[in-house]
Amino acid sequence: MKLNHSAHAFQKKAFTLIELLVVISIIAILASLLLPALGKAKGKAKQIQCASRMKQWNLAVQMYTNDHDQWYPTESGRLRGAKDWMYLLGPYISDANANDPREVYASLGLDTGFAIQFLRCPSGKNQMPPFADTSRYRNQDFYNAHIGILAADEYSYNTFRRELPPRRKPVYSIFSNALVNRKAFHVSRIREHAEAMVFTDTVYSRMSTPIEKWGHFDRDMDGDQQLDSSGFHFSTHGIAFNRARPKIHNHGSNVALLDGHVEYVRFETLWQLGDDGQVTHPFWYME
Repeated sequence: MKLNHSAHAFQKKAFTLIELLVVISIIAILASLLLPALGKAKGKAKQIQCASRMKQWNLAVQMYTNDHDQWYPTESGRLRGAKDWMYLLGPYISDANANDPREVYASLGLDTGFAIQFLRCPSGKNQMPPFADTSRYRNQDFYNAHIGILAADEYSYNTFRRELPPRRKPVYSIFSNALVNRKAFHVSRIREHAEAMVFTDTVYSRMSTPIEKWGHFDRDMDGDQQLDSSGFHFSTHGIAFNRARPKIHNHGSNVALLDGHVEYVRFETLWQLGDDGQVTHPFWYME
């Protein structure tokens, strides 16, 4: 009898249905509290990884200018044998096939090993970028976030040839368009290196400055009552924000400056417009 009593005393008691429901509810509450924090931590990690890659390209610019008498690389490779910025800076990023056009120029398709390792922003996806026009943006399964340059002049020349700007234009991008300016910009022309934007998060490998006529913001693509995109560029490419990704990292983006540092800037700060309709942040203005 004593043994039976001891066995009965140690017999496990099952949970009731109400107890199980209480436990499940507590777990669900804890999960709902933890998952957003985990999501933010994961997003922050991707932003840091993207900033690290961007800093590599930024350092490549510094090394390039040191090797070329303080001249910056060109943005366009379509005049007098001038080479694209990826081709020029590639050797400073990676020794493997960095001088091979199949690896660097082909990476303008952004699907080569070089591009995946050094140009992609980890926060991107294989889908259309936000607010894209499906009738114009045809690469709907294309990876939609890359480290890109701030570009100028491209469409002023290619699409509106009769309005060709003067050769000495204000420096709105250190990557001079060889078709218009005929040669690269010199380091001495930059007003404040700590406030001159070089790279940022883009859909492809470049965004168009909003300061020039054809990049001027005249559309509100995200519906926040603030102009944020060029109608000309949107009608041409079907991509909002002049082909940039200014909200990709928690409503902001990474920006690399000419003094070598990379920082995070909120969308409403970098994209803010003045009374004249122009962007006001000093990162856009270089000379």
